[in-house]
Formats: sequence, structure tokens, C-alpha cells
Amino acid sequence: MMIVKSITLTSMQGWIEGKVRLMQFLCTTNDLVSGLQTVGKAVSSRASLPILTGILFDAGAGRLGLTASDLDVSIETTVPASIVEPGRSVIPARYITELARKLPPADVRFTTEPDGGSVKIEVGRAEYRINTMDPDEFPAFPECKGKAELEISPDTFSGLARLSTFAAATDESRPFLSGVLMEISPGELTMVATDTFRLSIAHAKQDGITGEMGGVIVPAKVISEVARLSGGLCQTIKVAIDDTQIGFSFEFTRVTARLIEGKFPNYRLVIPDHYLARMRVSVKPLLEAVDRVSVLAKNDADAIGQVRLYACEGVLVITANTPDLGGAREEIQVSREGRDAEVVLRARYLLEALKALEQEDAVLDITGAGSPVCVRDRLEGGSYTHLIMPVVTD
Repeated sequence: MMIVKSITLTSMQGWIEGKVRLMQFLCTTNDLVSGLQTVGKAVSSRASLPILTGILFDAGAGRLGLTASDLDVSIETTVPASIVEPGRSVIPARYITELARKLPPADVRFTTEPDGGSVKIEVGRAEYRINTMDPDEFPAFPECKGKAELEISPDTFSGLARLSTFAAATDESRPFLSGVLMEISPGELTMVATDTFRLSIAHAKQDGITGEMGGVIVPAKVISEVARLSGGLCQTIKVAIDDTQIGFSFEFTRVTARLIEGKFPNYRLVIPDHYLARMRVSVKPLLEAVDRVSVLAKNDADAIGQVRLYACEGVLVITANTPDLGGAREEIQVSREGRDAEVVLRARYLLEALKALEQEDAVLDITGAGSPVCVRDRLEGGSYTHLIMPVVTD
């Protein structure tokens, strides 16, 4: 009896001092896994800040909130749960995520231990304990005081993301190239990305923009993640932007990210205003032909592979020639304006530009052997322009 009394008093004192957060709730394993997957991309791998390797569980007011942050990106979501005792705890993301994925479909009960140092997880007759961290050390979720705000449909946002993010640099030696330039102007939203070898520009008509912001650079991975998380879950995404961060909110989820500092290249200067050969092409036949030809364009020295495009009257010829491997040649029917022209491109860059289109026809401009090839979704009033720098050969 004395032991029970001692634990109770210790727990109460810890609660008063803010050192212990007693917590108990029930939820389904499916809802738990879904919530963990939503916030998981924001979990930090920094060993120097162990608290950021965990996920904050916040049970209160009939809801269970899950939050992860690496200080650059923060994601918060709410999952259905029955709250028995409100409280907070930080559970290591690696272990709770792996365990949750392996649990059978069932109700799962979480209970923090009286000393606050671990959480007990019960599913049926199984029981698990995971050591926890102090929730008071977890950073507060950043609030974005928007200087510019808009609401956009998930379909429109996803389309802009699909047409732009793949062209962003994966090498973060120049951070501003690993982001997507978002330009907000009255009635229009534009996303632009480049790794200097290709450039994607996507536009969408957008009403209801309040405030004004010049171009801001948003991490490409954040744009992609918001598009993934919001798809099919909501009717609108609310976006708020201030001087240092951008916030997205939809359904039961919020995402906030730091903007990338730096000056984005003036992309308008490199958009060609002429062409040697302009072709209207069927996307699927061109995509499949380039994909097949590129098989014989790769070797150990060039894992991406190069293909040569030759435009002549009514035909686009795609070839590859690798001396130690072999060669390939295909033709597809096109409608051509201008004159005969040819260019050499990295095959993967052309394939990714065509895959992003998701439509039947496109416009392809060859502007010269040393000038970018331009891919558009349509000739006039299009929403997509993609430039691919050529491979200059002797």
C-alpha cells in the first residue's frame, strides 16, 4: 500500500512540475500507421539533437496529435483516438513506426509509465515498452503569419508539383537549386525548378490570392510531400507565406517549412523565342521510342545515356550509338514546321519531361545543336514549358 501511495504522489508532483505527462489513449493500428506515415518525412536524423528523432504524441480534447520536425520542416496531423488520460510524450520514431507497421489490425492502447520514462503499448495479449523522451524539449510547431495567402485545389497543386519538382537539383551544394521557385501574382501561381541541365515552368490560374510576395524558394521535397499527403483527402489546400517560411494546411494536417535563401536564376532569359524545327508529337509513341532506344545508349561511362533527335519532313528519327555496345534507330510520325534539325540530349531528361505531361500530344521545338530543346503542353496559352540543355558533341 505504501508503495502505491509513493508512486501516486511522485506522479502528481511530476505532473505539477511539468516533468511527467501521464497519457493514455486507444486507437486502431491502421489510424496509427497512417498518422506516423504522414509526419514521418519530417523526422530528423541528427544525432546531435536526439529529441528531433522522436515523434511528439499529444493526447487531449478528444484528439491525438502527432508532430515531427527537423527544424527546417515540421508536420503535424491528427488521428482518431479515444483519450482516457490527456498527456504528451515523445516516442523514438524509428521504433514506434517499425512496430506499428508490424502490428495486426486491432485496437492499440498507449499508457505512459508513472515515472514518465517509457510508454506501454498493448495490443490484445501482447505488450511492448519503449523508452520515451521529455516532451517539454520538443520544439513548438512554427506558426506562419502569412504576408500572402491563397487556397488551391489539391489537383491543381499536384499538377504544378508533378510538372516542376523533378527538375530540381538533388545535389544541395547550391541549396537554391534544390528548391522550387513559387511566384504569386494576381490570378496566377507559377512553380519553376532547374538543376541547370533542364528547366521546368508550370503555371495555373488561381483566384482568391490575398497579399503579395515576390518569388520564394520552397524545398522541392516539401512541395512533393504536400502534393502526396493532400491527394484525395481534401477539397482545398490553404497556403500562407511570410518572409522566412511557408505553411500548408489541409484536412487534419499542417506542414510548415523554412524558405530557402538565395537568388533563383532569371529563367526567363533562357526561354527560346525561335525554333529551327517545331513538331507536334504524340507523347506516348515518342516516350516509348526514346525509352527503347536509350537501352543501347548507356554504358559504364554514361549511365544516363545520350540519344540523337533528327527532325525531317513528317518524321522524327531517334538514334543511339555506343561503340562498345551497339546502336538503335526508331522513327515516329510527326507534324513538322521549319526545316531539318538535329540535337543530342540526355535520354533520361527527355523521358522525365514527357512523363510529367500526362496528356496525348505535345509541342517539341529544336532550336539548334547547342541550344535548349523546348517541350510544351500546347503552342498557345499552355501551362507547361520544359527546357533541356543539349549535349554538345564534336
